[in-house]
Amino acid sequence: MLKFFAILTFIVCLFSANVLFAHGDLHVRIELATAAIQLSPDNAELYLERGILLYQHEKYSESIDDFNHCISLNYNTPKLYLAIAKSQIALNNAESAIQYLDKILKEDQHNVITLRWKARALMQMNQYSEAAYYFEDVIRFANQTFTENYIEAALAWENSDQPNNLENAIAIIEKGISDLGDILILYDKLVELHQLSGNTIEAINIQGKIIDLSNRKERPYYARAVLYQSIGDMESAKADFNQSKMEIKKLPYRIKNTNATLTLVKSIQEKEALFD
Repeated sequence: MLKFFAILTFIVCLFSANVLFAHGDLHVRIELATAAIQLSPDNAELYLERGILLYQHEKYSESIDDFNHCISLNYNTPKLYLAIAKSQIALNNAESAIQYLDKILKEDQHNVITLRWKARALMQMNQYSEAAYYFEDVIRFANQTFTENYIEAALAWENSDQPNNLENAIAIIEKGISDLGDILILYDKLVELHQLSGNTIEAINIQGKIIDLSNRKERPYYARAVLYQSIGDMESAKADFNQSKMEIKKLPYRIKNTNATLTLVKSIQEKEALFD
């Protein structure tokens, strides 16, 4: 009996310290969690930890079974509610997910992790404008924001049915650049949004900024050439296609002969054929 409690205490402490989350194969960790549950079948925290592991293993229905068992044991915490919501979203059950996310937001309305998952649930429900507002709340309330926060907000605005959807998307990306600095993925998104809004000239100007910022310039020059070609500025397009080819020639042999580079060369040739 003493040995039994010693083993049980060891396993429970192991989970409490999150050691199992830091090391080891998921399958092995799930088996360890199951062994711990067999030793302590009324320990809701063990079901929660195994449910999170099952979620990471993409066994979403099984994870929800464990989370529901936590509820049956009268274990109700924000960590549990968020875990349920994430599994429900993975199963395309956004409405159910929002019920649990709202339980967290009721007590902590500025919880940025929960706000972000609610925005994602709303996106899944095609409620893009509302999702955009929640993504913007993530940016507003987070102590530190990241590139993906601005990309997600812009994507929500882009897909919304509001008449100023693209203007809002552009504004949030511009805010991201203002907040975070010159990040290429944000400039890439800005080019895309200006193209969608029909402002190709501005897209070309921003693509010039991307060329200046890029260490490797063969693709940025190609992208600007395509933009020039789309508005009929063939002289500028030819110049950028030529510059792209010159940048490719500068590449080391091993990079010059990768499938990606060879595909770019072929794309340039196909675009240049349109000049004939």
